[in-house]
Parts: sequence; structure tokens; C-alpha cells
Amino acid sequence: MQRKIVKIGDGLGIILPRKLLSHLKASVGDTLVATPTGEGFELAVAEANLDHQMAAARDVMVKRKKALTELK
Repeated sequence: MQRKIVKIGDGLGIILPRKLLSHLKASVGDTLVATPTGEGFELAVAEANLDHQMAAARDVMVKRKKALTELK
């Protein structure tokens, strides 16, 4: 499946067909993540609370840096 880059307002974007969005189980407002693979990129819907989870993990890593270092 090929998609052309188009101008959208002051930016650029691509238009994804409904069939692809349905396959990804994505809808308006979802965030998509492109992960590099050996043959290109894998496209997936981002987890809704991933940012919150990552912030919590960073807090733990800062607070427990010494303990985490000792686990190496």
C-alpha cells in the first residue's frame, strides 16, 4: 500500500484509508507509533497511558538509582 505525502495546512501528512485504520483498530485522536524493523517500519496504535507509565518509571529510576545500579 502506497501513500503520498500531502500538504495539510502549514504542515505535511498522509491520508490513511479506512481499511488500514480498521486493521490497526485506530480512530480519530489516536496516536500512531512507527517502529523501525529490518524491512521498514511497523505501524501501531500507541498505548493510551504509556506517557503516564513512562513518567512513573523515570521517577522510580531517579529515586532508586543506587539500587538499580547495584542490580547490574
